[in-house]
Amino acid sequence: GAVVARGVGASVGSKFSRCAYLPPFVTAGKLNEAFHQARQTSEALKYQHPRKRAALESALHSAIGAAPPEREALVEFYELSRWLVCSLLGPRHESTLSKMDSAFLSRLASTSLMDVLSPSKLPKLSASLVDLATTLLAIPLVNAPPTTSSQTAPRNNPAARSVD
Repeated sequence: GAVVARGVGASVGSKFSRCAYLPPFVTAGKLNEAFHQARQTSEALKYQHPRKRAALESALHSAIGAAPPEREALVEFYELSRWLVCSLLGPRHESTLSKMDSAFLSRLASTSLMDVLSPSKLPKLSASLVDLATTLLAIPLVNAPPTTSSQTAPRNNPAARSVD
């Protein structure tokens, strides 16, 4: 779990663990490959003893950790998704999102994430987040007209009045 966890989790609110991410041509398709590996591991975990489950999940972490483009694609997906949701929900929900982060990272570190994660739903989650981001990007932003000092000065402030 430590190999994958090393890359994930430094994002809190609008902060990211990377100052830059790999370009899309490097990570193209890598997120889907990681999701596919997670689905395969999830299938293999069914009806297994807890020690075997932990070993299989640890092997998944090692495999993804050994493939930097996949690892980086997952880190980017996690952090940018969290940033998008956090930005939409605002600071009022920051503590709830932080609790979810902590639970996710705890499960990741203890190789028990697959106990609560549904890998078969990851592609749909990814597509939905892309659709949400695309929709938000399509919304035209209206720039506020520039303000002058007379517009921002309080009306009852004699120092703010112009001298004629």
